Amino acid sequence: MAIVRKIPAKVLKVIKHTKNVCSYVFDPQKIVPHFKPGQFLHLAIDPYDPSQQWPESRVFSIANSPTRREKIKITFSVKGKFTKRMYDEIKENDIIWLKLPYGSFTFHYNDKNIVLIAGGTGITPFLSFLELMIDKKRDSNIKLYYGIRSEELILFDELISECEDNIKSFNKNLFIENYSLNITGFRKGRLNIEKIFDEVNNKENSNFYLSGPLEMVKTFKSYLINKKIDIQKIHIDEWE
Repeated sequence: MAIVRKIPAKVLKVIKHTKNVCSYVFDPQKIVPHFKPGQFLHLAIDPYDPSQQWPESRVFSIANSPTRREKIKITFSVKGKFTKRMYDEIKENDIIWLKLPYGSFTFHYNDKNIVLIAGGTGITPFLSFLELMIDKKRDSNIKLYYGIRSEELILFDELISECEDNIKSFNKNLFIENYSLNITGFRKGRLNIEKIFDEVNNKENSNFYLSGPLEMVKTFKSYLINKKIDIQKIHIDEWE
């Protein structure tokens, strides 16, 4: 198990995608411990004094691969006072504090059939995994199902294109609820577990990873269990 470390980090980039969705790129001021794709960190805005208690913080999935840990990335939606404060107050060149790594939602790198199902910013733990698969030149059969509410939330085109170019058996399925007629390459409506399940070949030998709103994760997990998918092959990241 990796040793948890407390690390000051400089804010290199603030990307405000929408009025309530934001990404940060951090420059760690100490060596980042090894972590696994899917794990998360604690972020504190207020200064940390090692002689005092850890300040108020919230948890966020690490959105970059451990092979690219010279920078740390997160993406989040504003939900509550703390994330609203983050969105409003954190700016480039600020120093914040990170505590990592945590979490057991990790990936089986050697699996041949992988189904990633993400709702909204629930895609963030998958970004770490996908970057690692690119860097390690793995040749798994990966199907990504990614659902968002509107086209302004298409946030990770560059990485997804990198996956298409570098992972031989990568298949992207983007679902958008509200869209204009000016964009292409997506499917209309919400993520639908019944349709997804029908499209998956070799179901009994596939690993399903679910991340997104809590109700979505619970509903999709129950459906897969009812379809006799081995519980050991259903991996969930529950967040609100």
